[in-house]
Amino acid sequence: MELGEVESTIYKAPGVRSAAACVADGILVAFVSRDTSLDPAAVRQVCEKWLPKFMVPAEIICMDELPRLPSGKIDRKALESNYTSSKESDVPAASSFASEVEENIGTCVEHILHAPIGRSGSLAALGLDSLKAIRLASELRAISVNLDVTSILEADSVQGITLAMERSLVKGASDSTPNLTSSSWDPVVDITHKTLSSLGHSLTPQDVLPCSPMQVSMIAESMQMEFGNGISPIEIRSAFRLVADRNEILRSGFVEVNMPGHPYAQVVWESLDDSVFVECDTFHYDMVFQTPQHMLHPFQIQLKSLSGEVRALVHIHHALYDGWSWEHVMNDLGTSLEKKLCKQRPQYRTFVDHISSFLSSRNRLDSIDYWRDLLQGISPSPWPNFQDHNDIPHGLGVTQRTFSIDINDLDAATRNLRISRQTFFQGALGYLLGEYNGTSDVIFGSVSSGRTIPVQGIEDVIGPCINTLPVRFNFDNLRNVQDLLATIHNLNRKSLTHGLLPLRDIKAVSGVEPSLSLFDTLFVWQDTLNGHQESSTIVKQVASADFLEFCLTLEVEIKNDVLCAKATFQESTLSTAQVDIFLCQLEELASIFIHKPDLSLKHVNDELPISVLSAENVRFTSCPGSQGLSDGVKEVAALDPERTAVEFLETFDPDLGAVSIQKLTYAELNTRSGRLAKQLRSFGIGSGSLVSIVLEKSLGLYVSILAVVDAGAGYVPITPQTPTQRALSIISEASCRLHWN
Repeated sequence: MELGEVESTIYKAPGVRSAAACVADGILVAFVSRDTSLDPAAVRQVCEKWLPKFMVPAEIICMDELPRLPSGKIDRKALESNYTSSKESDVPAASSFASEVEENIGTCVEHILHAPIGRSGSLAALGLDSLKAIRLASELRAISVNLDVTSILEADSVQGITLAMERSLVKGASDSTPNLTSSSWDPVVDITHKTLSSLGHSLTPQDVLPCSPMQVSMIAESMQMEFGNGISPIEIRSAFRLVADRNEILRSGFVEVNMPGHPYAQVVWESLDDSVFVECDTFHYDMVFQTPQHMLHPFQIQLKSLSGEVRALVHIHHALYDGWSWEHVMNDLGTSLEKKLCKQRPQYRTFVDHISSFLSSRNRLDSIDYWRDLLQGISPSPWPNFQDHNDIPHGLGVTQRTFSIDINDLDAATRNLRISRQTFFQGALGYLLGEYNGTSDVIFGSVSSGRTIPVQGIEDVIGPCINTLPVRFNFDNLRNVQDLLATIHNLNRKSLTHGLLPLRDIKAVSGVEPSLSLFDTLFVWQDTLNGHQESSTIVKQVASADFLEFCLTLEVEIKNDVLCAKATFQESTLSTAQVDIFLCQLEELASIFIHKPDLSLKHVNDELPISVLSAENVRFTSCPGSQGLSDGVKEVAALDPERTAVEFLETFDPDLGAVSIQKLTYAELNTRSGRLAKQLRSFGIGSGSLVSIVLEKSLGLYVSILAVVDAGAGYVPITPQTPTQRALSIISEASCRLHWN
């Protein structure tokens, strides 16, 4: 961070006589010598206008005069020392807040951040991220302060939250959302009942509800669970039933209705059907929810006893839950098995009501405009195929890695830059995708929790609230690691505002052809409100398996204060060895980004160890006098000039038996390559030079390769099918002296 740039910006505020910026206790603080008329809020506004978020001072302290050295320079050490001392002795009192409302907000903030806070202190500098902001939003709603997570993060102080609340009251902000009118929903209900009858289903559902866009696009997953000793299958059935009774989403199914705006309807059953539970000796892992009958009960539980313990294999459709809510299911199961009362949770329909309200509001149009602008001109870059043959069947591979990155270092860097933890790993992923695809314009998908909306108890809802959103940025516009991280952090914040728009609608405005995927890499940051607490000892998850649609899905999470990464990938495109290297590269890059945010992006590769670079024969040793490729060709050309050196089948007609073959003898190959080598030398091509060759497999290709080798240079082969931008990137990165096609 350039402190001089911060100070120069502060001088833009009227009334500033002198200014100094420094980092004290990991917090960026600005000290200002002012005229009596200067308001610290005015200085903050100037900084927010001209500086990126992470460079806005967490605190702005106004003084009559700044301490100076005998030389006349500002005494920065004295400023830092005085600031640290004042912080140690000065715990903000309730009287420092301007009103009772501010005091109540401050109490909520202190409870979440576990630190004393003044009315104008930066919450980001104290560790407020999107996850903690979800908890803070929940506590604020309990005192009638109804703000979404985006508003809280942007406010960044108790005073800012108070002002945001006042603005929302003026605008008439409310939690309530309009219900569907009977005239628009009744036809959907009617066709749902008719469809159930046609499927031979005699039970009448308790209710028929609209589906959220997330439910319509979801996929299936299976999970294996293990229960403690002494827990019987009957008790496990009872626990599952109890949790489902309290959460209607878990006893729901889906009916295809194909009505405008409603391709599916959610049917809520009075209780879990008996067919949901199956006791068996061997688990069946290959269950899929494909038929209409399967979708009526997309929650299947197999129970098996093993060495005195009961295991359950749960097949559940992602239209019923997400990772966040599965933790709630696990906790409620444990609570029920302990014979305790489960938590009363809001129903998933409250989330669906909010989404329906958004999709019919002006905010939807604003979100469409945002995504259209962000994705303008995007050209998706699919993963290159890393397999050495093309007959590998489609299937999913999984590999995992435990990172050695220290959580304390990660959190310190997070506070210092005022970004979220996940940003470092998103930045590393984006950097790798740019390098792998040879492009500066990068796009990948990132999963949002969906728990940031202003709905009472949203953090406790069981059901799929997540949404997958694109992250796009261009390295040509970035200087260093800090720029990259700040850009991604700001994109994440914007996604909180515009993240309710379904991915299918986002793709529709992107301009990408319907047959193409907007991205084929997905990033998932796994974290929950419970942090890293141990789960129930009565019930625990022991395995899970996703059925995923992306070429690579990268999940990063923190388990017991240790960072872990899991990659799920398409085996027809990526090999396990390549993905293992990819995870190693990701760890190294994330560590560099954490410890060296000022590093120029041009020099990032210089910091990587050889073990994760595409480098061979690093300690090259020359062997003078040894015979090379061209020497062998010359030798054969002299001894047996008419021997065939290269032979190509040009055309073949199986009906007529006609064959056309092109040949080169050793004499012809030596002559043609020798003439070309002489021409290359006249261009200055020689030892240490690289020549790019873009040719189909042909006689000319082998003549060209031999000529380059004969001239003493190396060659970079590029297939003609390589995208132009990637080919140019390869040529530039290899510093090719000559391009041959």
